[in-house]
Amino acid sequence: MSRGLQECGVTIKKPGSMEAVGDALAHLVRINTESDLAESGRATVVLSGGNTPRHYLQAVANGRESWKGISVTLSDERFVPTNDKESNEALIRSFFLRTEAEIVGLRGTATLPTKAADEATERVNNSCHWPASVSILGFGLDGHFASLFTESDCQKPGSTACLATRHPATGAGRISMRFDRLLKTRRIIFVCNRDKYAYLQEAADTNGPSTLPIMRFLKASGDRIELLVTSD
Repeated sequence: MSRGLQECGVTIKKPGSMEAVGDALAHLVRINTESDLAESGRATVVLSGGNTPRHYLQAVANGRESWKGISVTLSDERFVPTNDKESNEALIRSFFLRTEAEIVGLRGTATLPTKAADEATERVNNSCHWPASVSILGFGLDGHFASLFTESDCQKPGSTACLATRHPATGAGRISMRFDRLLKTRRIIFVCNRDKYAYLQEAADTNGPSTLPIMRFLKASGDRIELLVTSD
């Protein structure tokens, strides 16, 4: 195991295939939501969009017989209509449509990303139970996670749950959960392939830039993080 990741307290597991990853995630979501439901009658699951989740979301949705009392929200969202093929909310709804989960999207109908982030904060605060039971996230080879691309994105002042950011390459608007809000999770799971795992190991073992959002997050919450590495 990577020395740097071990020092952060990160748990590494290598289930192998995406099917095995889906089974592992379904189990983790089930056991972590059960404890919160038993305690308060409510639970929150934070999910991410993109290509990789398409391979495991069905297993997660099927992993519980009932989703009653559970809110499912997003780590981040593109500033596109909720019926757009690039919408993370549309992706999540397609897998959870037949469940009792309450889907709490971030986009809404606002005409500006900043206004959308403010409205998303209201929905997230009113409809989700915090701390979240579990968050299933991903990260990029540039060190970003959710839509937190820079050190500045991680440190922006404010007490809201969400903020507006921009993709550094395209300038496209995004809505993201804040760094501190994503930390309010009992169990945090990152899913990555072998290339991203190698990138993360190198960054951790060489004491990579603490300005990288993913490294800041690992150091802030490593002992609650489980890294699932796929072979696909």
